[in-house]
Amino acid sequence: PPTIVAVFAESLAGKEVDGRTIVVTSYDPTRRQANIPHVLFVHRNVPEPSGEELQTMIDQHVLVVGESSQFVHRIGIIGFVEEDKSLRFQINIAAAKRSDLKLSAHLARLGEVVKVEL
Repeated sequence: PPTIVAVFAESLAGKEVDGRTIVVTSYDPTRRQANIPHVLFVHRNVPEPSGEELQTMIDQHVLVVGESSQFVHRIGIIGFVEEDKSLRFQINIAAAKRSDLKLSAHLARLGEVVKVEL
């Protein structure tokens, strides 16, 4: 079956925001990101970005997406979680605001909004 990141990247392929094509990249802790992506996907089986890397992503307004159960509680903006054999997503609005990203109210209604104290 396709991975979450593959489905996510495929759904955003060719899409534009403010005239710029969206770029989705998987996080690789063994190499430094040459180009800052629009969306960074952190797989559950790799270490999360360091504080310095995360700050760079916040400063560059990167949408940080992951798939571990506590991802949005720690660093992420959107986290995919498996629940009762289905895939759901959680949203950390405070993390989105920190990155100066605006998420639609429709998206917030579809997902579970997680409140995290900063």
